[in-house]
Amino acid sequence: MLGNMWRGVGVVLVLVFSVAEGSADTVYLRGGDVISGTITSFDAKKLKITTSYAGKIAIEAGEVARVSTSEPIVMKLGDGREVSGRIVSSADGAMRLEKASGGQVPIELASISSFAPPKPPRPWFRYKGEVNAGFNASSGNTETQGYHVAGYVEPAFGNNVFSLKGQLNRSESKVDSTDSVGNPIRVDEPTASNWRVLGQYNRFLNDYWYAFLNNGWENDDLKDLNVRISTATGLGYKPWDDEMRYLTLELGPGLVYENFKRVIDAAGKGRNPDRDYITARWALDYDQGIFRPDTRFYHNHSINERVDDLETFILQSATGLKFSIIGDINAGAEVQFDWNNDPAEDAKEQDLRYLLKLGYVF
Repeated sequence: MLGNMWRGVGVVLVLVFSVAEGSADTVYLRGGDVISGTITSFDAKKLKITTSYAGKIAIEAGEVARVSTSEPIVMKLGDGREVSGRIVSSADGAMRLEKASGGQVPIELASISSFAPPKPPRPWFRYKGEVNAGFNASSGNTETQGYHVAGYVEPAFGNNVFSLKGQLNRSESKVDSTDSVGNPIRVDEPTASNWRVLGQYNRFLNDYWYAFLNNGWENDDLKDLNVRISTATGLGYKPWDDEMRYLTLELGPGLVYENFKRVIDAAGKGRNPDRDYITARWALDYDQGIFRPDTRFYHNHSINERVDDLETFILQSATGLKFSIIGDINAGAEVQFDWNNDPAEDAKEQDLRYLLKLGYVF
């Protein structure tokens, strides 16, 4: 009876280890070594696999002879096609793709440009956002002080994505002046006083393409701009959206309305009237991790070009670097460059801002 019990235990252990072995991915190297674990990615340079005994391992792609996977994976082939299924290897070195729909087809490792496990399904409700602020001050020959506050929030419900972005800039300098009786004094003179807000709705048509509708409001006191309201719609394309890189491109028609401050000149006539015009809008938003996800380079810009005067356009851009300090708190430097070649009278065409910022990502 005791012998039968031990035989039963032996059968159970064999079954357990057989299941464990069958549930692992397997990498066969050209030198004859075999590594089992979970393959996380493969491309022209490296195959990455996580094992229970050595953690994460990176293997030169040229050292890999063949692989087998326990679960379906998503493969990009050299001809640009994308297929999914399970890779099955046989003892003679042949590899076959087992499709989810059934059936197997021969496949060679050299024909695969990359593969990885399928992305987990995204939750129906999700959100992300960031707030940041910066402050600048100087003393001596020039006394200046100012601050910058910006942020965005992006909730999503299934294929419907909403976003709200905004920023505020204020700064002033001490300048020499005189009081009412001619005594010299130092007074505050504004050097920046502006804000902008942009709300947008994206309706994703598939994993990459989406239709969008946005509306923006902005003000700039030093440019005599009470308000600029811009509305645009069109198509967007998002080829990248992962922890290391993000890119969106947008194109479509728009409408801009501008309301300037009324200024009375020496002849008693008003200038800087209201105006509105139709535009063609182009926008780009790019974000790239530098070697690691928490150190990033980013650039974004939008261009509104008047369709009735192609030499007139409004450019707004931001370029910067940021890195994690601790947890979700980051620090960075940013350069903002704005260009409007048809501004209010006596206003400059360009604005250039250098910012040092602290931010929190959620």
